[in-house]
Amino acid sequence: SPGWHAKREREEIRKGSPRLWTALENEEHIS
Repeated sequence: SPGWHAKREREEIRKGSPRLWTALENEEHIS
């Protein structure tokens, strides 16, 4: 399912790009 894929993708970002992950998290909290 699309939701599962998004979750998997987010986990890869979190592991591979902590700085990018933080930016994405901040964007979610702001919007």
